[in-house]
Amino acid sequence: MNTHGAVRYRAMKALRRHSWQSWPGGDLPDETGPSGATERPSATTA
Repeated sequence: MNTHGAVRYRAMKALRRHSWQSWPGGDLPDETGPSGATERPSATTA
């Protein structure tokens, strides 16, 4: 990354000018629990 791009990114982030910063906060779970044997994924191609 060039210096100008890095400085611009940091400035926009500090000023909350990135479009993704207006999205509501959210988080993915750390892990997914086990599923039943009937829900096991299977390959559809050989």
